[in-house]
Amino acid sequence: MFLSCLLASFFVTNAAVEPQKCCVDRQFEALLGEFGGALLPGKNTPTALDGFNLMSYDYYAKMMRLEAHMNQPDGTVQVTNVIIDYKAGKEYVKTDTGCTVLDTTETMREPCVPAISRFLGNTSFGYGDTTLKVNTWQYQKPGSDNVVNLVVTADGCVPMVEASYGTMNNAKTDVVYFITSFQPGIKDRSVFTIPTNCQQGGSTVGVVGRAVRALKDLF
Repeated sequence: MFLSCLLASFFVTNAAVEPQKCCVDRQFEALLGEFGGALLPGKNTPTALDGFNLMSYDYYAKMMRLEAHMNQPDGTVQVTNVIIDYKAGKEYVKTDTGCTVLDTTETMREPCVPAISRFLGNTSFGYGDTTLKVNTWQYQKPGSDNVVNLVVTADGCVPMVEASYGTMNNAKTDVVYFITSFQPGIKDRSVFTIPTNCQQGGSTVGVVGRAVRALKDLF
């Protein structure tokens, strides 16, 4: 909680008239640098969340793809591919050990600042002619204790930072995403190709499961 609150304070420096809640492109790709920690049930020390995620988002097709790269304590990198087909109600999770398909009843959220969000204020990145103005919003995900601080550009509503804290997959989690390489549209639709030979059942748990949950909260 401390990390997310601290970063949120950095992005709220000026009181301002509340702008209209905005939406971003319904199709986009982005890279999300991830940093934070999760306190697993029964553990006394947190597990680090350190890595990056490639995200492809298509609201029209109701598809989302995440390629999560998570740094492990032994120096290796765990790569997990997740494809969520909201129309079919399926979530496909593929790792180097196999593929699992899960049922999901979730509805894909429109890529907009949620209507329940509270405007915290605005600030800017850069200096002079290179200044980039941003607005910060905060909301609590309904039915949970997850609080999300979302920083978007004042012009264009492009997401810049997401800081989230609360309980994710039964673990107290505090995680921040720095969003870069944002690009409207989908360059290669093969990223949504459903993997074959997936086994039914299981769940997206552990570090990757919490990353998936937080990224779903982005929009």
